[in-house]
Amino acid sequence: MHHIELPAVVEAGKGEGMSDARDCKHGQHARACEICRLERELVAVKATAEDYRIQACRPDECNVKKRLDAMTTRAEKAEEKLKVADAMLLEIWVAYNRIGDALKMVKREHTERIICPSCHKEQVATVEHTWPFYSYVHFCECGYTIMESEWEKVKE
Repeated sequence: MHHIELPAVVEAGKGEGMSDARDCKHGQHARACEICRLERELVAVKATAEDYRIQACRPDECNVKKRLDAMTTRAEKAEEKLKVADAMLLEIWVAYNRIGDALKMVKREHTERIICPSCHKEQVATVEHTWPFYSYVHFCECGYTIMESEWEKVKE
């Protein structure tokens, strides 16, 4: 990219060697020339940018450093909160696994001796302890499915 050097403004509203007549370097009235106005605006913006650059470089007034420090502090606080949340999540996970292990030790089914309504043979059926009701379903050796409504325990 090519860099074009623009003339510096000697007085506000006038370029170098300009008067109020039609003698601006663009052939316009110096005060009405759009290019001259943009050149003056560019010089003013460059001066403002330079002021900001100088202010940003002062260690005692460095806004960039202050903002960076504030962002770092917020990041550190967020990281601490995340560590606490991770620790709590780990505790919950450990407790959940302990409950799961305890539930595995609890017997969640029992057996009953029943009579098949189709072949009238005695069967050993497993009753599963499901929630909210136990499940009474058994598949007999004869192929018949015994449901709860037909469940008949053997009288001993």
